[in-house]
Amino acid sequence: MAENSIAEKVSATLIGNAEAGSPEWLKMREGRIGGSEVGAIAGESKYESAYSLWAKKLGLIPTNNSDNEAMYWGRSLEPVIINRFEADHPELKIYRDVGTWVNNNHDFMLANPDAIYEKANGELGILEIKTARFADDWEKGVPRYYATQVQWYMATMGLFEARVAVLIAGSDYREFLVEADPIWQHYDFERVQIFRQCLATGQKPEWDGSEATVQAVRASHPDIDPDLAVELGDLGIQYFGATQAVEEATKELRKAEAAVLDAMGKARTALIYDTPSYIRVARNGGKPYLTKKKGQ
Repeated sequence: MAENSIAEKVSATLIGNAEAGSPEWLKMREGRIGGSEVGAIAGESKYESAYSLWAKKLGLIPTNNSDNEAMYWGRSLEPVIINRFEADHPELKIYRDVGTWVNNNHDFMLANPDAIYEKANGELGILEIKTARFADDWEKGVPRYYATQVQWYMATMGLFEARVAVLIAGSDYREFLVEADPIWQHYDFERVQIFRQCLATGQKPEWDGSEATVQAVRASHPDIDPDLAVELGDLGIQYFGATQAVEEATKELRKAEAAVLDAMGKARTALIYDTPSYIRVARNGGKPYLTKKKGQ
C-alpha cells in the first residue's frame, strides 16, 4: 500500500484519509495546526490573521466552512494538474490521496499533502497543487503564504523538498521547487507554540495591523449599547495620532499622484530607472487614473 511505502520514510503517522472539509476531516484537525493555518499564525496569509484564527478556534466568531467557486474549481482541477505533473516527470513515482499525517514527536503538527512523489533514489517529496486567476503573485516564485504551508508539511513529515505545481488562468502551468529551510521552519514552529499558548490561556495574539484582525474584532462585538461608554486614555491618544498620520500621508500621496499623472501626460506607462512601474488606465471612457503595474 502507498501508505506503508510513505510511512517507512517519514517522521509522521497517518491518522486518516477523509475528504477535505468533511466532518471526519475537521475532527482530525481539532487541537492541531495545519499548513494553511501556519501562514496566518506567521503573518503570511492574505485572508487570515493569528487573531482571526484564534477567535474562530475559540468560538468567538463564526467559522465559515462553506464552499465557493474558487475552492470548488481548485479541488476539481487538482487531479488534472497532478496528471500534468506526472506526465512531465516520468522519473518520479506519484502517490495520490495520501491522507492526513501528524508528526511523531509533536502531535499538533499536521500535514495534508495533495500528493507525495518518490525519486529514483527512494527519497520522498511533497507535491502541492494550486490554482490562481492571476500570475502576479507567482512572478518571483511561490508566494510566501504557500511556501510557509509546504515548509510546515516538510517539517511535519521530515522531508527535505517539495514541488508546487500551479495552473494560472486555466492555461498557464508552472512548477517550482521548494527546499526545506530549517531557519524558516524553526521560526514558524516558535510562532505556532506562542499561538497554542494563546489558545490555552485565552490571551489574545498581538495586534498585527491586518484587515483580517480588524474584521474579526468587529465580528466579535456585534452589539451596541447606547448607554455604555469606555475610557480609552492613552489608547485613544494612540489611535487619534494614527488617524492624523494617515490623513497627512494621504495628502502627500495625492500630491505625488497628481505630479506623476501630470509628468506622464498622454503616456500609458511610467518608468522608474528604466523599470516599468506605473500605468494609466481608464474604465468605460472615464478619466485615466494611476495604478501600480502588476508584478512590481
